[in-house]
Amino acid sequence: MNDDDSSPTSTDTAPDAARRLPPWKEGLAAVGPTAAVGVLAPTVAIALGGSGWERPTAHTMALVHALLALLGGASVLDGARRCEGRAQLAWRIAGSGMLLYGLSNVAWWVAAVLGHNPVGGPAWIPAFIVANLLLVVGASVLPSSRRRISRTRRLDVAIMVVGATCILWALPLAALVQRAAADRHDTAVFATLAVVKVASVLVAMGVLARCRPDEHHEMRPFAISLILLGVADLIFASVDNSSYPMFSRVADTLYNSGAVLWVLVGRRLTRPPVAVDPAPPRRRWLAPPETVTVVALVALAVHSQFDSSSAIVPVTLGAVMVLLAIIRLGQLEQEQRRLVSSLRASARRLHDQARVDALTGLGNRLALDERLQAICDRNGGHTADHGDRACDVAVLFIDVDHFKRFNDGLGHHVGDRVLVQMASRLREVLGDGVHRVGGDEFVAVVEGVDPADAGLLAQNVVSVARAPFAVDGQELSCTVSVGLAHLGADEVAVDGDGRGAPAGGDAGGGEPADLLLRRADLALYSAKERGRDQWAVYDPTLQHRADARLRLQQNLHEALAQGRIEVLYQPVVELATRRVVAASATPRWHAPGHGVLHPDSFLDALAEGGLLPEFDAYLLGHLARAARTARDSGLRWVAVAMSRPEIVHPGFTECLLGALRDAGADPALIRIAVTEETVIDTASRAVIEDLRRNGVQLIVHRFGTGPSSLLSLGDYPASTIVVDRSFVDGLGRRHDDTVIVNAVAGLTSDLGLELAADGVCDERQAQLLEEVGCTLAQGRLFGRPAPLRHGHLEIAGAAS
Repeated sequence: MNDDDSSPTSTDTAPDAARRLPPWKEGLAAVGPTAAVGVLAPTVAIALGGSGWERPTAHTMALVHALLALLGGASVLDGARRCEGRAQLAWRIAGSGMLLYGLSNVAWWVAAVLGHNPVGGPAWIPAFIVANLLLVVGASVLPSSRRRISRTRRLDVAIMVVGATCILWALPLAALVQRAAADRHDTAVFATLAVVKVASVLVAMGVLARCRPDEHHEMRPFAISLILLGVADLIFASVDNSSYPMFSRVADTLYNSGAVLWVLVGRRLTRPPVAVDPAPPRRRWLAPPETVTVVALVALAVHSQFDSSSAIVPVTLGAVMVLLAIIRLGQLEQEQRRLVSSLRASARRLHDQARVDALTGLGNRLALDERLQAICDRNGGHTADHGDRACDVAVLFIDVDHFKRFNDGLGHHVGDRVLVQMASRLREVLGDGVHRVGGDEFVAVVEGVDPADAGLLAQNVVSVARAPFAVDGQELSCTVSVGLAHLGADEVAVDGDGRGAPAGGDAGGGEPADLLLRRADLALYSAKERGRDQWAVYDPTLQHRADARLRLQQNLHEALAQGRIEVLYQPVVELATRRVVAASATPRWHAPGHGVLHPDSFLDALAEGGLLPEFDAYLLGHLARAARTARDSGLRWVAVAMSRPEIVHPGFTECLLGALRDAGADPALIRIAVTEETVIDTASRAVIEDLRRNGVQLIVHRFGTGPSSLLSLGDYPASTIVVDRSFVDGLGRRHDDTVIVNAVAGLTSDLGLELAADGVCDERQAQLLEEVGCTLAQGRLFGRPAPLRHGHLEIAGAAS
């Protein structure tokens, strides 16, 4: 245990801590009854027994005090064994002083009972003084704060000590000194008593001033007990003890209260401390410096009115008190100024930190918004009074292409390193106007550039990003897409409220800051559509296209809600018999202003508008109802093509199985057609395996156009392979297409997979496919997609 720790190291359990009273309530419960009995019991005894009961009552109270002091000393010595270091030494000294104090009081009581004058100077008087000295030493050694004492706390200690001196002088000390001067026989005894008791009170006041209100539950009652005992001794010694007046009763009350506090200190040292959450620190001292200052000055003023002796002592004490109070006020003012300065610095630091990206050190979205708004306000005419000149502004929206592969493939720490290096490169090219606004998105604001220079900056960004990044000893390459928006100084006007607005209006409308970001974002979208690793500049057609996409999404939402998306079914025939054995579902949407659209045309709009779950539920519900009537129509199964975003969307499997349950259809009648990219994707592969476990079969369509090889066919969790129509179209005409179809047919036959072909348009293609071993086919030759009629599939076996 260090010097600042005076408590045992163990802690109470939660139930024990919950049952224990707070320290101040525990102290009040111990001292309150003792103080009440100390006044009431002698008063009642003397009132009932008369003046003859005064001496027996005084002897009884003295004996009670001696026994309590002995009990308190023994309790503190027992509790000191649980402490360590300086705290153990301090409590042992204090406990020895308490025992010696109790023995001295026993001697005092014996002398009084035997009729001797206790103040006559017997041999035990030095022991009494030594006991008080031990208490003073123990209090001086005790640690009283775990924090460094500040100047203000030191001044508080000084004020409380001087204030206690003033109060003691004004109450019993002056009378005691006068008695010592008048009775030379007792001068040494009274002088020694005064010095010791004043020292104990002053030391206790210093300890009390340094104790924190939420800690030091052992030292605070100990310091208070020394103050009570010191004041009681001075009161008892400065009044006439020939009888048992009220002053003696007050002194006895203080004696016994102080001794009870010793017992309380011993109890707290014996038991472990309470392990509870610390309460917020509050300034709740017994005698704060402000209160002591006022009481001390009032006591000196009142005392001077009734004291005809020299006023040099009270005047000196009062002057010192006032001087310390002035110094403390000045110190508090300095601390307040330092606190205000510190708060302002902290506010500025928090303001800056709230606008800085923690990873890259660039500005964040909040800093970007503030900068753009300030620029637009300035360009809008708000700086006319300041003489600033409006200038052109360019905004570059930068996105790292395929950044997800770094986080998923190499870990987030590698992705973070790439972002940090990318931020450094962007800052070198674009200056301090770069901000990180998303995971892999950056926005740069450049002032004072014309459109040509802004284009050069965008091209430099694309070129600089292509250089490899060195991360953990390996070189990583990535590219960026950049969207550029430029706003000339003459494009911003000021409306009637003084707010900036784009002159001449804009298709998007809104504030110039939002307008710039929206334009740059649209340009970035255009760069990504064109293949990434390039930059694109905003032009009005991009806004028109964005508006068209938005209208398309709104129309899609209405079409789904009203069931206006039609699901058609194209026949799948068996080449050997030319009999229709299955059907392939194909959604069609008659979009206003666009004509009939295939899902490939509006799938992106579905994903961007968050309509994929709604569309899939609609399509799969339609498919499940068709599967229910498939066998009645002579079909083996019904298939539907699904994209990777649809497959990996949360809840896809539950949506499909739920639709089958609602329609009462067998999962074996459903087949999901996916591309090769979807099959080899990790996330979608897990969903496909889950579907197979639930009885839903898989078809790989558009085979030959994806990244996989023929050797990976054996790993496909599929029952049917569909050759893409591009190879069927060149069958018999292009040698490469014929070789590829033959190779796929031979491999699927060896693997036990069913081979189908898509896009069969003439009889010659059908015959060649049948010759190479293809079993199933679909296309215009066998019939066009047709709707579900009256709840049944009515598909013709041929088409015109």
